Amino acid sequence: MNKIKDIYWERVNLHFVLEEAVSGEVYLLDEIGKKHLLPYKENEIIINVTNVTNGDMIEDGKYNLLIDGNEVTIESSLLKQIDSFSKIFKYRSEFYALLIELKVNENLCVYIDSSYMMKNKHYKKNFMLKEASGLKKKIITFIKIVFPFCINIFYGFLRLLKPKSTDHILFLSENDEEPRGNLKALYDYFIENNLGRTKGVFYNKFSKKSIAVLIKSVISIAFSDVIVVDNYVPLINTLNISENQRIVQLWHAGVGFKSVGYARFGEVAGPHPFKSSHRKYTTAIVDDERLIDIYKEVFAVSGDIFKSFGMPRLDGYLSKEKIEATVNKLFEDNPLLKDKKIILFSPTYRGIGASVASYDYSQLDFKAIYEFCKNNGFVFLIKMHPFIKAKPEIQGDYKEYIFNYYDYDINELIYISDIMITDYSSCAYEFSLFNRPLIFFRYDKELYEYERPVHTLDAFTEKQYEAKTCDELLNILNSLKTETDISLRFSNMREPKTDCCKKIAEEILG
Repeated sequence: MNKIKDIYWERVNLHFVLEEAVSGEVYLLDEIGKKHLLPYKENEIIINVTNVTNGDMIEDGKYNLLIDGNEVTIESSLLKQIDSFSKIFKYRSEFYALLIELKVNENLCVYIDSSYMMKNKHYKKNFMLKEASGLKKKIITFIKIVFPFCINIFYGFLRLLKPKSTDHILFLSENDEEPRGNLKALYDYFIENNLGRTKGVFYNKFSKKSIAVLIKSVISIAFSDVIVVDNYVPLINTLNISENQRIVQLWHAGVGFKSVGYARFGEVAGPHPFKSSHRKYTTAIVDDERLIDIYKEVFAVSGDIFKSFGMPRLDGYLSKEKIEATVNKLFEDNPLLKDKKIILFSPTYRGIGASVASYDYSQLDFKAIYEFCKNNGFVFLIKMHPFIKAKPEIQGDYKEYIFNYYDYDINELIYISDIMITDYSSCAYEFSLFNRPLIFFRYDKELYEYERPVHTLDAFTEKQYEAKTCDELLNILNSLKTETDISLRFSNMREPKTDCCKKIAEEILG
């Protein structure tokens, strides 16, 4: 299959330079199945967007590029640049525009997406009702518009009734029925030390929310002076938060490779340019000041709101007492681990969210992993992302060396792991605190990073390796097997930050 190795524009002409000379029929295929024949010279295809076929201007829609009925793929080295090849053509006093976007599908085949747009003078507003097609969708959209309006009237009324105190602290999560990670650590600290008038509201936004839960949440937010969150909270999007209230973002991950928030603006499921809870934070806590630039991009806020106090869930994480207690507990649960070198496999999910999260287990050769572990004194622990419901099938004798640790705490498993294998999960940050070998197994690197741009964390991962196939992964493990000494697991730990919860509490309570 021929591949595109270069792309460039020449006025209204889009050029595709291919690896091999072109022969046969070259055309764009639109959504109704119509062919638009294209000229070419040797290994170069030319598309004139103002004259695609016989003087016809390119229409609104999607166009696949084909040669003799075969789709054309793109060199993986061009994937990171492909968005830069899109082009905007303004016309009629720049009030209208044609947007030509280059995209690729799951097979890395190129297609053109053309869109005709009109300048919006009221760009800070939504036109949901106008955009909805059909009566049913318009009714649903109307409810979506009216509902936030009514909620805000209710919220505003409640604010008038709020006492003049300044120490009502609300811990809020829409991701689980109980607090976890950073939110739990700080919440427990406030409760144990009787700090402020502390309250927690925790529910799962992915399950069906009753009106009662929603009303309770709005009431709790309205009567709070400080709202502490650890994730994106859609309800805060809806509310016109009072200027007298503060929102503290702890963020559940130390730092992630995956772009989130405004780092994904313009992508699928990316935020609205103006209406996002991220823009409402008054304080954001990070573990390390080197992460501030990443989170400035994620939250689209000023750098002044960031405080590098450390992560609440890591308060005491590197303490000798906590490590010993946790390690003993894990070995009691599974004595087979005690005298083994331990590999922790902990990738992130694939898909745009919890409802469709998955992982391709076929990328792992369990037989080869079993043989490696059996012959070299290792065990292989699998800890999948909580969003992934499908568990790996570990058959027969493989269960002697390969274990599914789905229900365990990833931060506890890190203590006993000599090597971590991950891809784009933020757990790499916690593992880096121990300065042990870290392998990035990214079988779909080009496509994943095209669909979801990533941050680089080179400063936090000193001993890192990368593999795209299971064979490459096993080669790396073979190269590391003699360097791994379980007696030295805790010999190179990073100096821990202390009193994180105390510092955040002082910041919150003034």
